[in-house]
Amino acid sequence: MALDSPVRRTGKRTEQGAALLKHARLQYLTTKALAESDTVAEAVPKIFQAIGDCLGIDYAELWRIEATARELHCSETWGAGPAERHNKRFPSGQGLPGTVWADNRFTWVPDVNRDGRLW
Repeated sequence: MALDSPVRRTGKRTEQGAALLKHARLQYLTTKALAESDTVAEAVPKIFQAIGDCLGIDYAELWRIEATARELHCSETWGAGPAERHNKRFPSGQGLPGTVWADNRFTWVPDVNRDGRLW
């Protein structure tokens, strides 16, 4: 049997297939939450639940731009996390939320408890 046998590749394909199924399920559940909700506020907890279930995430936050004050505020949280963040506000470029806003790009933080940019 060659080192690059189909048996070895099958394992990788199985992992890729599982990831695709997980993301397809997340897309379906997110679309369903939006379709069944009258408002975004009603859909957000369902979407957070879907993200948690599909991606194994145990905490999420939704940050919104307060246009008149030109700052972000945490408007929704999901899961077991610090309650004090619900009233936090950040101008562009300050803290992790403000940095993400200023950079205008997605940022993945594997362990928020070890990230010094947070607050």
